[in-house]
Amino acid sequence: LVNGETAGEGGFGWSGVDAMENVISPCGRVASSVFNDTLTLLKPGGTEEVSQSSKGIAWATDVEFKFHNAADGSTGTNFAQFAFERNQPCAEFGEGVPTTLSGPVKLDADGKYNGMLPADWIDECVAKNADAERAPGGAGAKHGWCFPGSGMCVEDEHFIVWMRTAGQANFRKLYATIDEDLEPGTYTVRVSNGVDAGGGDKKYSYD
Repeated sequence: LVNGETAGEGGFGWSGVDAMENVISPCGRVASSVFNDTLTLLKPGGTEEVSQSSKGIAWATDVEFKFHNAADGSTGTNFAQFAFERNQPCAEFGEGVPTTLSGPVKLDADGKYNGMLPADWIDECVAKNADAERAPGGAGAKHGWCFPGSGMCVEDEHFIVWMRTAGQANFRKLYATIDEDLEPGTYTVRVSNGVDAGGGDKKYSYD
């Protein structure tokens, strides 16, 4: 899908202009309505966070075969929910930095993110961005953090879960799994609102 002011109602439609800046990726109503709030569960007292993980919430086959950031640097182009990641310098990556769908970056027990140490992730980011710039028709395109193998943008498991569409108007989506036992008490959910996807009501359930 490409973006053009005269492409039809709403300014979107097919166009004969083949240019990276006109691409909308990902596209479609499901993608553009992706849930992008960040949820944090706080222990009684309201200061310490409960450990949550979004690794493994999507179908393994979807992660491995269906959802990959584009090698040509188009992922996130003209897509508001990935604008932050797409415009980030590689060197800004590190534990605790924010992301649109998954909240602050969390490293696993081995100190890795998506299978890479932070320094290796940054090196891969630099290399993949350079590849996109040199690609035929790339016209200086850059991935930012939306490069193949980054684990962000289209590869973010929150996005992958969302894209497996429900069969009914009312549905539930898995946001995270809790990594620790919960003691009795009153817990607080902190909600950081993301990009307004428009329409629909949201409720949060901890099971």
